[in-house]
Amino acid sequence: MTWLYLASLLFGGIFLIPMVLGGLDGDMDFDADVDLDIGADIDQGVLGSLGNLAGSLLSFRSIIFFCTFFGTTGLLIGWLTGASISTLITAVVLGLGAAGLQTAVFTRLEGSDTSSQLTSADLNGAIATVTVPLSGGSRGRVKAEIDGQPTFFIARPFVDGAAFNAGDRVVVVEVEKGIAAIIALD
Repeated sequence: MTWLYLASLLFGGIFLIPMVLGGLDGDMDFDADVDLDIGADIDQGVLGSLGNLAGSLLSFRSIIFFCTFFGTTGLLIGWLTGASISTLITAVVLGLGAAGLQTAVFTRLEGSDTSSQLTSADLNGAIATVTVPLSGGSRGRVKAEIDGQPTFFIARPFVDGAAFNAGDRVVVVEVEKGIAAIIALD
């Protein structure tokens, strides 16, 4: 069994160390859909949750955590107390615990991930205030409240020849190449 523990530790460690240091940013997930027609007595929400859990535990990252902790636990306990069935059971339990904890932590982190990227959909129809005047072919600057945050961006008149002064209220009609086309709010 010592060779199994050592092989698991080496396999997991080869990937875990660069992963922890930020060198492996990718993750491969296993996903499977199973159609069950068991009847109305079974809560499909529970089955869906169990399927999501099983799929997330089969991610490459989870397998690496399992192998690393399984191998480490097996080698340490085997070295301290001698190889036995209880060593194997403890190694499996701690490996699964590490994989499950990793899954829970990364799921929580991925769920709280926010992006500072604004899309055209975020800006289209937004009401803004001109902060730097613009007219004709010149560009100016406008400020809008997007998701409760003041956001400044470059703007141009939507209609050729239109002019806007500082403090004018405008509406963003479209965004093209990062420049908002605006019209008067009135």
